[in-house]
Amino acid sequence: DQEDSLLAEECSERELSFTCTFPTDVLVIRSAWLYGITAKVEDECSVAKHNLQYKKGSFLRFINKECGGKNQCKFSVWKHIPAARTDEDHWKGGVLHVSYVCLPKPEFHRTCNSEKYAQSGWLQSIGYPEYYLGDQPCTLSIHVDEGQRIQLTISDISIRDMRDGEKTCTDSVVVREGEHELLHRCGESNKPLTVTSEGNLINVTLIATSELYPKRGYIAYWK
Repeated sequence: DQEDSLLAEECSERELSFTCTFPTDVLVIRSAWLYGITAKVEDECSVAKHNLQYKKGSFLRFINKECGGKNQCKFSVWKHIPAARTDEDHWKGGVLHVSYVCLPKPEFHRTCNSEKYAQSGWLQSIGYPEYYLGDQPCTLSIHVDEGQRIQLTISDISIRDMRDGEKTCTDSVVVREGEHELLHRCGESNKPLTVTSEGNLINVTLIATSELYPKRGYIAYWK
């Protein structure tokens, strides 16, 4: 599903660098995996194709926090992952393997309570990556051709998390197909979240209690 993506690879001790060609484009990180030394191509900062299944861990939420929605970005494990210094053995000697795209801003479907008829595309909450808006639920409806199913992948989510004493998310991203709830999430995720519909219509809703909240919101891709 990432055939149109770009790939950035670097040794884990070094800095990853991203620049979108066009100044109005923004970075969307689709996945960010750490591979251990055994998966490396000898003497190179890259992963051998036959070793791609041997992931050591993900750093998606850290790189999204640093780079999501920007035109250019530099990312370092040691600077941007707080626990890396205390767990050096986990991060040293490996390869950072990042799949990403650069997209023009109009490419994102984000108008609340609107419908999108397309076989694939991108969703983004309004305000991403600086903030997301509340007041009232913001629903985006996706239709694909009759007889097709929809695979939706949330590549970044950063929503107010549950606090002490709270039993449920006050803010959340909810994916529904009719009355059936496919996903209900708040907080952040360190891996892409994927759901698949039975039919050809789903609704993606951002529910928030405050007018404006200083977390990124979400980005998702469907096909």
